[in-house]
Amino acid sequence: MFWNSKSLINPAASGVENKFYAALMGGEQWMGIKTKPRNIGVIMAMKSDFLHGAVGMNYVYTSFPEVNKLHFLDANYSYHINLGNERILSAGISGGLTLLKYDYSMDWPLVDDKGTIKYYDFQLGLYYKSNHLQLGLSSNYFEYTDIYSAGKDMSSNVYIYSSYQFEMGELLDINLELLISRHKLYDESIILSSGLLLTFKERFWTGFTYRTDNTYGGMAGFDIAGIVRIGYSYEIRTKVLEIENYGNHELLVALMLR
Repeated sequence: MFWNSKSLINPAASGVENKFYAALMGGEQWMGIKTKPRNIGVIMAMKSDFLHGAVGMNYVYTSFPEVNKLHFLDANYSYHINLGNERILSAGISGGLTLLKYDYSMDWPLVDDKGTIKYYDFQLGLYYKSNHLQLGLSSNYFEYTDIYSAGKDMSSNVYIYSSYQFEMGELLDINLELLISRHKLYDESIILSSGLLLTFKERFWTGFTYRTDNTYGGMAGFDIAGIVRIGYSYEIRTKVLEIENYGNHELLVALMLR
């Protein structure tokens, strides 16, 4: 459900769709593996006419039992340009701090390999929104320390986002969501994430998602009075770590004030 957390990957998305947005996300991955990761994310964004845009913050906590724990916190600002006819062009910037606490001695008892790594990051982004179309481009830069060489280096992630809404009468809307991401720190591969979302009476929604790293799944949820959103998704990734498949759970609760 990446379309509910766009400000995590693009600071320019803050405040574009809502005057106030707050979301709590929780996830549990790799259900077929003992040391499965768990994730908690908090997103907040508030539009400000005084600042001609919006401010926000993001916090993400990820844990790999008996291996490491990661805390990510950043603040962002977006500047909005009203192009008329409900069209907005936004430019955003964010910066923050990540703490990684690792302990690999549980896997290799003969090696006393544990500690804390701290690194800073900043992100730049552009975002465009009209009645039916949304486009986003962002890049994240951060300094990190290699655990084994103890040397420092710079890495970057690039994200391209697009969304288009088809109105099928008064009862049904169809949204096509696309996210292209490139993570230089890992293998520099390009991953395409896609989602097809069906919304009934602007209240109930369901759909499916597919990612080019052999991941697919379904999602469903509902909006209460257009203010509170509750959603759940379950996805399966195949042929990873010599395991035929495993599931990922994700739960979302969001508050939206337009």
